[in-house]
Amino acid sequence: MASSSKPAKSILKKRIDNTTTPQQSGASIVSADSPLAETIASANPAHLATALYHANLIQRRKDLELDILYSTETLLDYPTTNLSATSPSASDVATAKQLLRPFQPSDFDALLDERRINNRCAYVLCPNPSPPGGSNGGYRLFGTSGRSSNFRIVPAAEADRWCSDDCARRAMYLKVQLSETPAWERDGGYGGELELLGEREALSERQRLDDRLADDIKNLEIISDPEGRGVEGRKDLALERGDMAPDAVMRGGLVDVEVKEKEITRQAVPPSFEDEFDDEDEQVRRRFDAMHLKHEGYASR
Repeated sequence: MASSSKPAKSILKKRIDNTTTPQQSGASIVSADSPLAETIASANPAHLATALYHANLIQRRKDLELDILYSTETLLDYPTTNLSATSPSASDVATAKQLLRPFQPSDFDALLDERRINNRCAYVLCPNPSPPGGSNGGYRLFGTSGRSSNFRIVPAAEADRWCSDDCARRAMYLKVQLSETPAWERDGGYGGELELLGEREALSERQRLDDRLADDIKNLEIISDPEGRGVEGRKDLALERGDMAPDAVMRGGLVDVEVKEKEITRQAVPPSFEDEFDDEDEQVRRRFDAMHLKHEGYASR
């Protein structure tokens, strides 16, 4: 008797050819009338925009984290010169402040630890090596020989970061300016400008010296006189001394000099002992009486 039963159906899914695209194979995986297919076809554009926004945010976070990693590697070799931390190179200062802007305090601590492992002072602008001895745990005592207010107990790992207390203060001054908010969540970019310890006082002192120099130059009248008051003052001073007449000053400070011969109003008479007295004895007496008043023929009055 012929069997009327249907042939057995395989429970395995149909094999998909490797050359088949996801769009072509979608019909074999998702049924055309399934709820999932309807959801994909009728996707909300707002939901797609939200998904794209979060995808871009994740990508931005990855990029910034990679920038922080590269900045940490760069700052491990800083400074590029052997200048002291009190007066570092201007280019090193500008680059270090720019690279540290996206850092969080935790990223900054990681940078300090990496520099310590490389036997360098943790302050990024200090060329000195870290203090010898290593930090295998424990604590360090400071201020034991002075006043009790200076006494402090510091973990060895923290104390061995710096070559001096000044570098520790400089590094902590940078750290407190870093934002706790991740760089990819900050408004307006990476954050505000960073400032070194004592940089503002140095700028104020430089500005004060520049102002003082400008005042000294002004007092010396080296700067230009746009209103010509200096020239007028010199004219008045010359008139007071009697050096020139009011109309004798010409352009450029030159003087118009005109040489004239003195006019003779009467005939010149040579000196003589004769005078209006007729009596010879009287003439001699008067001449001897006035002899001590004359000097080279001139009689004073």
